[in-house]
Amino acid sequence: MKAYRLPAKDPLWVSGACLVLANALPLAGTLFWEWRVLDLAALYWAENLVIGAYAILRIAAVDPGTGQFAGTAAKLAVIPFFVLHYGMFCLVHGFILFAVLGEGRLSGIATAGTLLGGNLGWALVALTVSHGVSFFWNYLGKNENRDTTMAKQMREPYPRLAVLHIAILLGAFAIQAAGQPLALLVVLVVGKTAVDLKLHVQSHRKKRKKRPPEPRPVPEP
Repeated sequence: MKAYRLPAKDPLWVSGACLVLANALPLAGTLFWEWRVLDLAALYWAENLVIGAYAILRIAAVDPGTGQFAGTAAKLAVIPFFVLHYGMFCLVHGFILFAVLGEGRLSGIATAGTLLGGNLGWALVALTVSHGVSFFWNYLGKNENRDTTMAKQMREPYPRLAVLHIAILLGAFAIQAAGQPLALLVVLVVGKTAVDLKLHVQSHRKKRKKRPPEPRPVPEP
């Protein structure tokens, strides 16, 4: 089976532009729809679940180059383990986040479900589409799934999660303590977008540097 491959020198502007546009909705919510820090925290926490869902697809699509998604038996063992481990991580993170930021109105994971309606829900859809573009455009389209392992894909979400969401958590606490001024909310959204974009570009460029150059076709005499 011949795999579809995008041009080898194709830049990351497609998935990068989708990432920026998707993160523009939280900025609009902050500026025009009076989103508070709790709304942003709920949205970014729910984005973790989206990232986990795509991580499952990445594990399932790992292909060592045989032209088929090999290792089905191993994946049937690895994926449930990842779901349990990552799910517990997100659950604990969510309980801590919403218990502290809930402002006495709601507590626990129910906060996210209550808040993710209306424009917040559309913002989550946009973030989901952005991650989907990266999955199909970079991971499958660039054949990144042939240069990885299931173990690497299991670890893939955690560095981003740690860097971004520790920063978001600390920033959210500081903003709430300061009375949630609009300027700081904007800084939180813009900062998250900038760090997210930087990690996205670094991750994919690093993967492509490790790939051996493709042989150039020799012209026929």
